[in-house]
Amino acid sequence: MTSARGAGALIVAALLLAGCTETVSGHPAPGGSSEPPGTSASAPPSGSDTPSSPAPSSSGAPPGAHLTCPRVVDSTAHLAYDCVTRVMAKDSDTIWPLKFTKEVDVGWTMDEGSSHVDVTGNGNVTVLANGFASAMGAQEYGPNAGIKKVRDIDIKVAGRPAHLVQSVMTLDPDFRAQRHLKVTKEQFWVVVVRISADQFSAWYVSIPDVRKALWSRVPDLIKRIKVV
Repeated sequence: MTSARGAGALIVAALLLAGCTETVSGHPAPGGSSEPPGTSASAPPSGSDTPSSPAPSSSGAPPGAHLTCPRVVDSTAHLAYDCVTRVMAKDSDTIWPLKFTKEVDVGWTMDEGSSHVDVTGNGNVTVLANGFASAMGAQEYGPNAGIKKVRDIDIKVAGRPAHLVQSVMTLDPDFRAQRHLKVTKEQFWVVVVRISADQFSAWYVSIPDVRKALWSRVPDLIKRIKVV
């Protein structure tokens, strides 16, 4: 784990590059972190975790975009990717302008999404990936949450230079108890891809341990990411 000063610098860099200036939000579902347990928004419709053929594109979506699961085409981020589970609700936050969520515990979601990053000058996939990962590590897991970096490696995505950061967050026990959560840990993966000399795109997925059977699916999800 980077020092507090180093992590802070990376968070600022990633958020500024992504055009984000608001406070980072956590993984609790809408209303999950501020309302008493049991009053959170209802979960998206349940469905099989097996991917299926994409549904027709939503009306009003940008040309070339397909902004629904199970196969997303984010024309702003120039990325196409599979959803980790076939039914997820479209959402957004200050880090991820396009994301998809599925409630898996009381007011707690697993998430997946993407973001376009414009960089003036020579960008760096390693710095950007760690910046996004650090920002996610600063989300709401409780004041005494723990973080462990599992992987921090260069990879290729659709033949392009990319970097992967994989981390595990351990929720603060008191935070869990207050919210009556079954989730104890959450694993997330962040990938930043160089699209062109000054354009990068980021993708992520975060999966709590109550759905840990899906963790093994992530390497294949990453292999199936395409640049569009």
